[in-house]
Amino acid sequence: MVIERVKKDSLAVLVEAVKRFGPRNYSLLSRVTGIPTETVRYKIDHQLVRTGVRVHVSVDYHKLAMLRTWGTFEFEEDNQIISKGVLETLAKIGYLTYYGPVLPHQMFVVVHSIPTKFYEQYWKLLEGLVDVGILNSFEMSSLDVVRHMSMKPEFYDFKRKRWKIPWDELDPRDVTVPHVSSEPRTEPLADKVDLFILKELQLDCTRSLAAIARKLGINYKTLRYHYLEHVAQRNLIDKYLVRWQGTVTKDVRNQLMVLALTIRGLGQVERNEVERVFHSLPFTLLDAFSSEDNLYMAQVIMPSNQYADTLDYVRMHTSGYKGRMNVYIIDPTAPAFTLPYELFDIEKGWIFDYHETLQVVEKVVMAVREEIEKI
Repeated sequence: MVIERVKKDSLAVLVEAVKRFGPRNYSLLSRVTGIPTETVRYKIDHQLVRTGVRVHVSVDYHKLAMLRTWGTFEFEEDNQIISKGVLETLAKIGYLTYYGPVLPHQMFVVVHSIPTKFYEQYWKLLEGLVDVGILNSFEMSSLDVVRHMSMKPEFYDFKRKRWKIPWDELDPRDVTVPHVSSEPRTEPLADKVDLFILKELQLDCTRSLAAIARKLGINYKTLRYHYLEHVAQRNLIDKYLVRWQGTVTKDVRNQLMVLALTIRGLGQVERNEVERVFHSLPFTLLDAFSSEDNLYMAQVIMPSNQYADTLDYVRMHTSGYKGRMNVYIIDPTAPAFTLPYELFDIEKGWIFDYHETLQVVEKVVMAVREEIEKI
């Protein structure tokens, strides 16, 4: 079946196909779009990048026996070097998968992917960081639902590399929000090789399995078996994402705006209404919900010249919740990390000891402070 042409632009057609079938099977993409195979290859490998578009995989962390969390860190000291050292350490040994400096505060939005069995221990780690004076405060909410979204190519002019959004015509009532329901497993539905594959696909999902096998030093047949029988068969990748992230430039801070928005205390009808707003917004990267804290959150990335229109659209459709809404302006250069495969033991599975992790973080902070004193 040939995919419906949402626009005459062939890149827009290709984006819709990649969202459904992924970026690596050029022959299949050619058949469903009517675009020649070599042209498909060129557009994915070269043209999309130049228009600011990237392809990503969305990993099903629940099947890896992990909870996604959203929260904030405020550090005791107003020192960027110390805070970065702590965050980078937690990314290596503490299941931190994203941190974004909140401008202009000494606060960070943080996302963790924590093994289900270690969730309570992780609270103890964060409380320990407060007790020893590294963190001033923290918030952390476990997320029942995380929905990643792709770009809406019908609103993007690929030739001119700019968004054309008919704001007056957007209506949240026209949007159907996909229902997502899954419980995290107690044990991961993956082994070490599977995690290596997922990690590499998070880094670059356009590469072939042969290229990934060469990089990892794993026999191609072994890697292909794990991909087909585990990663694909068990749906460890729940979807492919095609996202606009800005054209390639060193001036990212002046080109992009990144926001996180949270609303607390929503009833079911209110939550449904807010979800439709952010699912209708062309710039939403993801939204999530925590029943534990009755917290809804969304993350949005937009070109700087669309910032005012975007906030005006959100304000107009969420005016009844302004007393419960927080808006965080995040540094667009904030790093994200792949799933923490280093913390997976072949025999034990996911590993974590909050005492050891706390000690390592304390040593890092001590070393950084000593370096600062020398200056």
